[in-house]
Amino acid sequence: VAFAAKIGLLVFPESWMLHKLLIMGIVLSICSMLPIPPLDGINVFFAGRLLYMMSFLGILGTAILIYFTGILVSILGGILVMCVGTIMYYIWFERES
Repeated sequence: VAFAAKIGLLVFPESWMLHKLLIMGIVLSICSMLPIPPLDGINVFFAGRLLYMMSFLGILGTAILIYFTGILVSILGGILVMCVGTIMYYIWFERES
């Protein structure tokens, strides 16, 4: 939904409805990854903490970047945030001493 709204905003930059749709898509994608039982995030959370952090950071990085930048930058930046965040999480919390 957020990507479609961002493409629509490229065509119609003054549309407040597409702007609100973009914000709703971002909030929906982030909230669906919360580890609360009726949401999808609980299944990913119980699959593994590292997988949960990787997917949550990827969605969060893409969602933040799609609001401020273009589509291609947000996809590549989201992948970068996901990789760097997962490595940092592994080093700080998952690595055996």
